[in-house]
Amino acid sequence: MTGHRDLGPCLFCGEEAEERHHWTASLDPDGQYLDPAATIELCVACHHVEHAAWREQGNDRFADHVQARLV
Repeated sequence: MTGHRDLGPCLFCGEEAEERHHWTASLDPDGQYLDPAATIELCVACHHVEHAAWREQGNDRFADHVQARLV
């Protein structure tokens, strides 16, 4: 597993990235992603903001594979 010291700057704010954010839809509560390798490096604060924005738009979790691919 990659430690946060191995990550570059946060894609959004430029601070030190600490986490990887899956930018493809999650298909179930267990975290199965359309493309598990599709990630961007974010700091904790920007990661929280990004997930809050996804939840607000209803794009955080999908049960239907077709619907998730259309987002």
